[in-house]
Amino acid sequence: MYFKIDNVTNLTAARWAAAEGFDFIAFNFNKDHMDYIKPMMAAEICKWVVGPKFIGCFDNANAQSVLDIFDLLNLDAIEIDLPTAESFSNIDTPPILLKLNSQNLLIGLEFGKYNKNVFAYSSYDELNNEMNIPLELFFMPSLPNLGFFHKTPFGINFNASNEIEPGILNFDELEQSKEFWRSKLENR
Repeated sequence: MYFKIDNVTNLTAARWAAAEGFDFIAFNFNKDHMDYIKPMMAAEICKWVVGPKFIGCFDNANAQSVLDIFDLLNLDAIEIDLPTAESFSNIDTPPILLKLNSQNLLIGLEFGKYNKNVFAYSSYDELNNEMNIPLELFFMPSLPNLGFFHKTPFGINFNASNEIEPGILNFDELEQSKEFWRSKLENR
């Protein structure tokens, strides 16, 4: 099981995720999103964090803009929606975590069959676990009976906390959710 922390906007959250053993740190490069981070700020965070792989998240983005940020920051992968993925038609793409929802699931799975760079799928749809904490799951394309909320997802997305003050975060909800999933996995 892989853990990914989304919408990282500060070094404190990124260092916490690395210390907690998260596999992926994701930056949101959608300018109209409340957790947008400027590429140069993400670059500074990447310099100070070792361990996790870095992912750039984009929705309805221009393929060349995505590639420019990917190359500039030396990211490990991109997380993109289906329309953005389709805009890469004649361009060699980096590794893709493809965001799907219930409306475009079948089209997205078909797209992934023919695009060797899609390494996993992410669900926009929220799942509430017993702690009532909304999470997104992501899945390997090779899982049998792939579906949202499969009992054995490839990974879980967590949403980063924003700083209360510089260097100070409230990690209570993240800690509870992380421990819930770790204990659930250990009891399998």
